[in-house]
Amino acid sequence: MRIRTYAIVAAGTAALVSGIFAILGWHTDSDWSTFFPDLVVGIAGAGFISTVIALVQQRATTSADRRAEQTAAYIQLLDAITEVRGFRPDKDEDGLIARTSTSMIVFSETVDEDYPSIPAWFEAERQLLLYYVRVALNRWAAVPAPVTADAQFRALEPVFQWTKEFSGNIRLWRRGKLTDQDAAGQAVSIEEQLRAKDAWQTRPE
Repeated sequence: MRIRTYAIVAAGTAALVSGIFAILGWHTDSDWSTFFPDLVVGIAGAGFISTVIALVQQRATTSADRRAEQTAAYIQLLDAITEVRGFRPDKDEDGLIARTSTSMIVFSETVDEDYPSIPAWFEAERQLLLYYVRVALNRWAAVPAPVTADAQFRALEPVFQWTKEFSGNIRLWRRGKLTDQDAAGQAVSIEEQLRAKDAWQTRPE
């Protein structure tokens, strides 16, 4: 609203100024025939100014909307990552892993125009999480009776470590301390790590 008011004021001011200069030209023996052309040019200039301000306003609104969308996706993703710490192989009724994967996809699609390496990085992180879940399942199944909380924690430790590292990197990205180039490097590093374990899944074309 404030920017629109400025546009109206700027347009009126430009038109007024052009009229004043045209009148001054008339009183100082300038060519009378230029009075109305000068006035028209001044009004056209005012229209140009208001158009520029309107475009700036539109761009600012679009940018604000994108930031709000990215913030919402960022919060949703961090919440999903945090919830993974509640994962238990014997009772995952809420589908924590699947929900986290979905949040990662939503976030990457929200920011991929500004950070083109994010989708590849998140796909690598998603596969790394699934790998750690498989490791945790095998460890969980091998826990001897009687089952203790400490033994269960050790079984799930790879998943917990993933949540710590990934959420930490997401926060770094949010603060501008993890660049798109860093994200690309993360994607390559994780893929190499999983390929070495024969655990990388190539998506079909």
